[in-house]
Amino acid sequence: MGTLFDFYVACGLALTGNPNDREEAFRYLERSVTEPHPASYTIEIESDLDSLRSDPRFARIIKKAGFPFK
Repeated sequence: MGTLFDFYVACGLALTGNPNDREEAFRYLERSVTEPHPASYTIEIESDLDSLRSDPRFARIIKKAGFPFK
């Protein structure tokens, strides 16, 4: 089950710039979108995740989760 906690951990890890943390950030981000929560609606604009956007996995996570929300 995705949680708000998973989302915020992903954000924090994405900010470190460490490649190992980046991998972990994707694992948390993937978990965070398995069920909608309030932060789910900000995933596409959350600046803490900017370092992940260029990676194809980011687009796959958004697509898998059914984003963007309309």
